[in-house]
Amino acid sequence: MQRRSVLKTILAASGAWPLAAFSNSNSNDSNDHRHNADTPEVVNAGIGGNNTADLLQRIDADCLSHHPDLTVLMVGTNDMNSQKYIPLTTYRKNLNDLITRITKSGSQLLLMTILPPYEPYLLTRHPSSFYQPEGVEGRRRQYNDVIRNFAQEKQLPLLDMGQRIASVGNIGTDPDSLLKNEANSGQKDGVHPTPNGYRFMALSVYDHIRCLRLPQKKIVCFGDSITRGDKENYPGYLTKLLATACIFLSSLSLVIAQTKPTYRSRITDLYHIINVHLRDSATGLYYETDSSVNENAHSWLWPLCAYIQAANEMESLDPEGTYMQPVVQAIERYYSPHAPAPAYQDYPRQERESSRFYDDNQWVAIALLDAYNRTRKEEYLRKAKMIYRFMLTGMDTVTGGGLYWKEGDLNTKNTCSNGPGILVALQLYRITREQHYLDTALLIYHWVNTRLETPEGLYYDNIKTTSGHIGKALYTYNTGTMLQANALLYSITKDKNYLDEARRIAAAAKTHFFRDGRLPHNYWFNAVLLRGYEELYHIDHDRSGMDAFRADADAIWNKERDASKGLGPRPSKSLIDQAAMNQ
Repeated sequence: MQRRSVLKTILAASGAWPLAAFSNSNSNDSNDHRHNADTPEVVNAGIGGNNTADLLQRIDADCLSHHPDLTVLMVGTNDMNSQKYIPLTTYRKNLNDLITRITKSGSQLLLMTILPPYEPYLLTRHPSSFYQPEGVEGRRRQYNDVIRNFAQEKQLPLLDMGQRIASVGNIGTDPDSLLKNEANSGQKDGVHPTPNGYRFMALSVYDHIRCLRLPQKKIVCFGDSITRGDKENYPGYLTKLLATACIFLSSLSLVIAQTKPTYRSRITDLYHIINVHLRDSATGLYYETDSSVNENAHSWLWPLCAYIQAANEMESLDPEGTYMQPVVQAIERYYSPHAPAPAYQDYPRQERESSRFYDDNQWVAIALLDAYNRTRKEEYLRKAKMIYRFMLTGMDTVTGGGLYWKEGDLNTKNTCSNGPGILVALQLYRITREQHYLDTALLIYHWVNTRLETPEGLYYDNIKTTSGHIGKALYTYNTGTMLQANALLYSITKDKNYLDEARRIAAAAKTHFFRDGRLPHNYWFNAVLLRGYEELYHIDHDRSGMDAFRADADAIWNKERDASKGLGPRPSKSLIDQAAMNQ
């Protein structure tokens, strides 16, 4: 597909993009773009040949003097090359100084990674020996890692433009490359974008500004020649996008106010609410609710079990985002190294010693294993295996087998600590193909079905270990884990009995739980049940089981939402509800 077609496809898929901004008219310097008091202003503060040292020298005159609400910073291409080389340690210091100066001025900051060059062209201007031993791509990765690490460390928005161009830029000698070459510009360039490349960059920046709700009244694009461009540049196209969007939104504001938001925009809204109202920016921990009076200074681990899964789902939609890392870092504050096996306790350990629940840990492991399957980060697999080892310490032969709910509490064995335990073991088996994981999953699976399954295909809450009494409460999440377990077992073994059982559970759950157009009022439990239906959908591609969730989600959004505070039937909004609905 030609790059122009790719851009138009992306444009159309994004919904209501200002099409006039992508006309072939001359973009010129964004500083010359005409605007009125209501139109965002974009300043092109790029200068060719600049490195981080140059930007530090001119930051006052060319960036801060404009008093930007938002600064878009992209620098490093010249730092890593031979003519204006800045060693990595100095680049790190310079970039830190730039970030500090910009953020202390009151401007918000959007960082961008540097673009991949077409190496055969680049090496006609710079000796290949200069990049040894790591090579050109290795050098670029090192400098981009500095950018990514600062974004993570300082909790700054990051647009991985380098990865985007690498993915769709068709870098090379074809005419449709998004970097200049002989075929599309008559130049052996391989570094600077073509007009379509700049359009793509502008669209990516615009998308980040819109989705992250970054300020746009006055934007300074600060950088080198890739920012400056020539007759075409991304700040120029960004100016058109913002100006056209401003006119578009003003003229259609009444229509938009009455238009149902997309699910993606809802995700963005809830993510914003969590970070504004439910995150303690001073510690990196989270609050249980947005109330000024909470049971504890910070949240129990339980809501973070929902949020870590939601963060993984957000990254699956936006692979360049860093949604998981802040949540992973927060969960590490719950780490408890005590015997018989390390795990996560239910409250931040720096504040007090607390209990450890098998199900809390299992939910974390499930999210980490999902993330591992997506990213192959060994950190996620290592932590999931740690949780698996802890989980096994809660298993014995009382009542014939099964896992307890809470460490040290031998009174009950619950579906909520056995269903997710099966999922952890099955995921580890799929990843490692080590038989003992599958053996554990089947052992727990058969115990749950023997002790806690109802005749209809739902699941009771618990069994008392002393009396054998069954706690017959029915919760959506218990049925959800067992639905997902059967679907996974079918995928692994191809034994049709598991598929038949999954379909039976799905039908029983819909009949029992979906009443009068609504599911029971526990968002997180329902999200776990939805995961079971999704697993089954991957096999039979039948969406009908998920219709109830769409109806319920729309009803929650329309009837249980405070636009400024989030979702939930009570005035105080909780982290677990926002996280569950985001998931």
